[in-house]
Amino acid sequence: MKSLRSSSASSAARWRAACTGSATRFSLKLPSRAGDTTMTEKNFNDIQFDGLLESMRAEEASEAEFAAARERVWKRLAAESPELPAALPATAETLCANFREQFAAYREATLSGARKLLMEDHLGRCPACRKAFAQLEGRAPKLIPMPSQPSPRRQVFSRPWAKWAVAASLAALGLYSGREWIDSALAPGGPRATVASLSGQVYTLSGVPLKAGSAISEKEIVRTGPGAHARLQLADGSQVEVNERTELAVLAAWSGQTISLERGDIIVEAAKQRRGRLRVVTRDSVASVKGTIFAVSAGLSGSLVGVVRGAVEVEQPGAVRLLAPGERAVSNSTLESVELRDAVQWSHDREKYLAVIAELRAIENEIARTLSPSARTSTRLLQRIPAQTLVYAAIPNLGDAIDRSIDMIEQRARSSEALREWWTSRGTADIKQFLERVQSIHAMLGDEIIFVLAGASTWRDAYPLFMAEVRDGQSDNLLKAFDAAFSGAAEPKVAREIVDGILLVSKDKNTLARAIASLGQGAGSDFARDLAARYARGVSWLWAADLASSASQPGSSAPAWLGISSMRNVSLEMRSSGGQDLNEASLSFVGRRDGLASWLGTPAPAGSAEYIPSDALGAFSANTRNPKQVFDELSRTVGKIDRGFGKT
Repeated sequence: MKSLRSSSASSAARWRAACTGSATRFSLKLPSRAGDTTMTEKNFNDIQFDGLLESMRAEEASEAEFAAARERVWKRLAAESPELPAALPATAETLCANFREQFAAYREATLSGARKLLMEDHLGRCPACRKAFAQLEGRAPKLIPMPSQPSPRRQVFSRPWAKWAVAASLAALGLYSGREWIDSALAPGGPRATVASLSGQVYTLSGVPLKAGSAISEKEIVRTGPGAHARLQLADGSQVEVNERTELAVLAAWSGQTISLERGDIIVEAAKQRRGRLRVVTRDSVASVKGTIFAVSAGLSGSLVGVVRGAVEVEQPGAVRLLAPGERAVSNSTLESVELRDAVQWSHDREKYLAVIAELRAIENEIARTLSPSARTSTRLLQRIPAQTLVYAAIPNLGDAIDRSIDMIEQRARSSEALREWWTSRGTADIKQFLERVQSIHAMLGDEIIFVLAGASTWRDAYPLFMAEVRDGQSDNLLKAFDAAFSGAAEPKVAREIVDGILLVSKDKNTLARAIASLGQGAGSDFARDLAARYARGVSWLWAADLASSASQPGSSAPAWLGISSMRNVSLEMRSSGGQDLNEASLSFVGRRDGLASWLGTPAPAGSAEYIPSDALGAFSANTRNPKQVFDELSRTVGKIDRGFGKT
């Protein structure tokens, strides 16, 4: 009926469009009455014609009329196509039977075009006929078994532990997302700080003036006016000295208090933190401590953090540094000219701070000179290294230098009240305890202490061993002092033994026995001879690794094109010469270099050193061969890997 209505509507539209003028009236031939074949011409206007179409759309044929129409259509199709039966199929079974009778003709492609289309349409709709046609062709229908078990995902999530795992994951995600809120919620109650003293105008953001004893609550903004000065005491006992024109707020959390410095200058004397750290946060810097004295300045140009006493970890854009006493860090290069003494010049305690800074710098310079011992040109320990030594590190016995440094600090502390206050503070207690342990042992040892990795062809399988000469008559005292020094250590106990006047220390007794059994067997190796040559010209600090032994092992997996197989050893050395400390790194090879190693040029002065900034922590520079030589070597290397390279 939809197609009939659509056709009627479109026909009416065409009839209206064909009319001229107003198209208000037109004629149409219609039967006079139902069942009459005589056509009568009648005139209709637009409204009458639309009503006629609507009545046609609403008309419904009875079941008998529909069956009669179907019979007439089938007879006409049967008359035009002899392949169709004259009678209309009564049921679906007879329809399928009629189609199956023509399967052979369809397979041999002898059906007419119309009948072929009907056959293909029926096969697409009837699964039973498709199966019968497949059997006629001698092929079985393709069956795709569907899985009867639930999918693995459903099996996993149907298990009880999976639900707990999902719940735990969601809980962990929630805790991680809300960790800052939880940290703040667990903060102790009460005021965050108290005004210990002030001079000038000090007020809150709302304009309420503060006085001595006023409490400062969480995130309450405090400002100091021109010429004003204040000292705050935090809840943890830390003291904060505040300069004029400064704006800050104090926040508390379980992990420690935070001072948010918007602008201005402060000097913090941090109390010993029981848990967490005290932080000072500016727009571009974060300074965190556990107990020390440091200054922080913040402004439009950036931030400056300077350390008077202790150590401060500073996080600034692109870098994280640990500052020692007398050092500073700036977030903007325009502040490089500001010295630490300038950052504390405004303080009421500036004389004390400046005295500490001066004393610490003097001590630093003196210790640097003390820790540069004279070069050693011979050693007995090298002749006692065990077999298969892969790594050799030698340092001087700094016990005497440490004693001299301690004596120097104590002498200066007697004449400097500021230095004496620092040296006797609780912050230096751990340092003193460590130095006392070292002092109890170093006096009984020789001038050198070495560390080796030995006993295997790979670093992973090698065992560690410390070696040091023992002074005459000190063997028993050394073992007692050694055991006493490490008796309270949290680390596992180590094994120690004195053999032929040499103290040997390793990780356990079995490893130590293995090392003792091979003592001296590594002295005749090429690696030991290279080390002896370095001692001949003088050694202060030395670290060296034998690359030839590990690269020559059958299990070595390093690609040949890297050129590692021709490497002999690598060494890092620091020695004193002419009153100056010289640092040297060297890489030696056996025979002709190949692979990437051949790209290195001969040692020569590096012009790039002129561009290294003075505050750089490390730098790397290399001299390479001529670019054409490098390209030729690269072509040969790639040609060994890909035989077809360069032939096209």
